[in-house]
Amino acid sequence: MIETNKDMVEYYVKLTKQPKTWYPTACSVKRSIIYHCGPTNSRKSHAALKRFMDLNHKAIYCSPLRLLAMEVCDRLSASAISCNLITGQEKIMKPLTTHISCTT
Repeated sequence: MIETNKDMVEYYVKLTKQPKTWYPTACSVKRSIIYHCGPTNSRKSHAALKRFMDLNHKAIYCSPLRLLAMEVCDRLSASAISCNLITGQEKIMKPLTTHISCTT
């Protein structure tokens, strides 16, 4: 319990020095992140999309552009893979989906 101003300051200093304590449940989840990097026109998006479509468990495609995120969602839907779309302007959420296409 925070009783004084000094206690509050100590609490916040402790909190900011240990970011792992902020979200213990999220920190305990095992994740793998795949980053595709390369020069322009080097088929990064194609390779990332192919790998994204091959995954049969939960996956997220983070796109720097809204149009690209929408295209990925459309391609997955055309391939009978259910996909949610989350951008700054729209949110299309379908039940029981395993894939998400979003903007970063």
